[in-house]
Amino acid sequence: MRKLIMGTAVALSLAVAGTAQADTVQTISSAPWSKYNASTVTKTQDGVRFGTYADGGATGGILRYTLDSPVKLSDITDASYQFNYNQASTSPNAVPFFKLYLADGKHVMLDPTDCNNTMVTMNEDKSLSMTADDAALLYDDDGCGANAHHLTWNEMVSQHGNEKVVKIVVIQGFSGGTDVSALLKSFTFNGETFDFTGAPADGSNGSNGSNGVNGTDGAAGPAGKDGVTTIIRERDVIVGASMRTLHIRKITGMKFVSAKATLGGKKLSVHGRTIKANLRDKAVGKYIVRITAKFRAGDKTYKVRSIRSLSIIGR
Repeated sequence: MRKLIMGTAVALSLAVAGTAQADTVQTISSAPWSKYNASTVTKTQDGVRFGTYADGGATGGILRYTLDSPVKLSDITDASYQFNYNQASTSPNAVPFFKLYLADGKHVMLDPTDCNNTMVTMNEDKSLSMTADDAALLYDDDGCGANAHHLTWNEMVSQHGNEKVVKIVVIQGFSGGTDVSALLKSFTFNGETFDFTGAPADGSNGSNGSNGVNGTDGAAGPAGKDGVTTIIRERDVIVGASMRTLHIRKITGMKFVSAKATLGGKKLSVHGRTIKANLRDKAVGKYIVRITAKFRAGDKTYKVRSIRSLSIIGR
């Protein structure tokens, strides 16, 4: 099994030429977009959220964008992405990565970890570019073994410039780390920026999903540890004051144990995975539900903390 990693860190501003156009993406559930492990790749107010993946070496999520027309590598002026990621471990290769898939099925990948030697800072917005002078790229090679060889963008174009890009892909997971998650804010390709921030097309975040089945690529990451905590932030819009029912998401490969929830410091009623939040007597405004759930995988216990933001916008 191959291990997906990424090379030299490139922390650049997501600069776009003056002629660049921004495309606000409201849905990623239909063409030209497609997803793998779709229930874990969701459009939210803050961007496309991946995860959380308890074992980032065994599973993950993928977002794909299929181009209307293939573009030669030599005709690409810019290719970059902006993201924020997190993990409970300290695995350099838990970062989300960016690929350009070619017509023959091969791909060009940005490697910001210097063959798993450089740690990209967590919980910070990062903008990485394939076309930067100091970018490190891999051609159809997700590993960093003896035969791995980084190329600059100019070297990549010199060697493969006539090959055509047909798809843009962002992947989180299938590489390493525990309790891995990411938020994709945008990516830019040939002067067009695809902005994933803002409300989804239906005005809501959609229902929670499970992590789905394990992927087939990648080596298993390190074992988890008791007491690992992951913060998940979600938003629900409520038109009027009402009783709100919340559900704790399932995590594939892990058994739900118990949960507690509070609203304004007061305990809420929790039955299994179901939480009741009574907003009937509340005024217009935003209310935060804090959830702490425990899960078990083998002999390890994981603690997952979620923050649900409930908004009353009318009565």
